Amino acid sequence: MNKADKADKYELYELAAQSPEATVNFLRAVHAGDPHILGEDFSGTAAVSRAWVKRGEEYTAIAVDHDEEPLRRAAAERVQLKRADVMAADDPADVIAVLNFSIGECHKRKVLLDYLRHVHERLVDRQGILVLDLFGGSSTLVNTAIQIPLAEDVTYTWENEAVNVITNRIGCRMSFQFDDGSEMPAAFFYHWRLWTPCEMIEAMEEAGFPRVEVYDRLGDAVDDQGNFYVSPVKSLYATIDAPYPDDEEYDEPADGSEEETDEVVWRDDFDEDAEIRGSQLPDWQCFVVARTTAV
Repeated sequence: MNKADKADKYELYELAAQSPEATVNFLRAVHAGDPHILGEDFSGTAAVSRAWVKRGEEYTAIAVDHDEEPLRRAAAERVQLKRADVMAADDPADVIAVLNFSIGECHKRKVLLDYLRHVHERLVDRQGILVLDLFGGSSTLVNTAIQIPLAEDVTYTWENEAVNVITNRIGCRMSFQFDDGSEMPAAFFYHWRLWTPCEMIEAMEEAGFPRVEVYDRLGDAVDDQGNFYVSPVKSLYATIDAPYPDDEEYDEPADGSEEETDEVVWRDDFDEDAEIRGSQLPDWQCFVVARTTAV
C-alpha cells in the first residue's frame, strides 16, 4: 500500500488549510467581549470548534455540515454536531464563523441574503458577530496551480479554474503528492461563488447588521499570554506575494507614507534570498465581520 492510500485526507486538509488555535484567538479578539458559544457553519471536521472548547468547560460549539464523513471525525466533548443544511441550525451563538471561503457555497444573492438574515436571528439576542473569509484577485481570472510542501514526504497543490465572470463562479481543487510517487488527486473539490468585500458588506447591512468591518489578517499583535490584538482596515488592495528584485531596494519614506510605485508587492514579506516569479498576480484575502450592535 502506498502513502496516498494510507493517508487521511482530512488530516492533510487541516494541515494545509487551517490554523484552529490562531483562528479561535482571532474570533475572540474580534468579538472583544467574553464569547462562549461558537457556531461553526460549513464546519467540515469542525477543527475550529474542537479548538474552541479546549479553552475551558464553559465553552461550547455547534458544528454544522451537510456531509456526514467529515463530521464523523469531529466528535469532541461540548461540540454539538449537526448534519444539516446551515439554514436548519437555529441555536443561539456569540460567534458564528464561516471559514475557508465556504460562504462561496451561496451562489445567488438571494440565497446569501436568506442565510445572513438567518444568522442575524441566531446572534442578535447575544449581541454576537458573524465572521467569514473571502478571497479574490487576478489569479482567479486564469487557471492557477500552487504547490506547497506540507512535510518531508507530502506536497500540497491548490488549483483553480478561471472564474466565469458572468456568474463569478470558480472551481477549486486540493491535491496531495507523496515522495513515493503516489498521489491523492482532487482530494477536495469546490464550486464556489466569489463574493467581493463590497458585495458582502452591502448584503450584511441589508440583512440587518448595523456594523460591518474588514480585517486583513488574523492578528496585528500578540501579548505574552497569547491574546490577539486586531484592527479593522479601511482599504484593501490586491498585492503580489513576491519579494523585490535583487537590483531594487525599497527605502521607506521618513514621514511614514507609502512611496508610489507601478509595482505592487508585499513589502513586509521581503526576502532578499528568494526568487522573483513573474507569473504571480495580484490577489487579496480578508475577513468580513458583521456585528449585531452598532458599537
